[in-house]
Amino acid sequence: MGFLSVYSGVKRIVVDSERDYWVDILEHVSQGGREAAERSLSAMTFVDGKTVPNPDVAKFRQLSVLAAVSAWNLDDEDGTIWPLTLRSIQNLPGVIFDQLWEAVDSMNSPRSSEESQQFRDGDVSSDPHGDGRTPVVEHVPDRERVLEKPRPHSR
Repeated sequence: MGFLSVYSGVKRIVVDSERDYWVDILEHVSQGGREAAERSLSAMTFVDGKTVPNPDVAKFRQLSVLAAVSAWNLDDEDGTIWPLTLRSIQNLPGVIFDQLWEAVDSMNSPRSSEESQQFRDGDVSSDPHGDGRTPVVEHVPDRERVLEKPRPHSR
């Protein structure tokens, strides 16, 4: 089980049970997936020669939902499945969008204790030789001088 495997889940949201419409939402959206949405919150405009923050919260929510949707079966009258685009997200009825937003917002919170427990037990250090042993440095030139030399302070 690799590191990202605990972040790869999908949750199905039934948006219309009578007609069996659903949307699959990623339980964890990657940072790259959230990037466009986050940029919408840092939008700036110029007013009287000054830069003024102008976050677009609606676009943030729309792009966040778009990044989280992995699949859906929403379709047109002729049965054509909607493409996963910003325009499709914007065409959702408000009540459906709000349902998806709530799911996306809650699922992309910090990992639960159950998720944290899915990580393997063991040492957090690297094992370059793959033999389970702690690496040992056998020879360091001027070891005493290196260990005695004070480190410069960073500011």
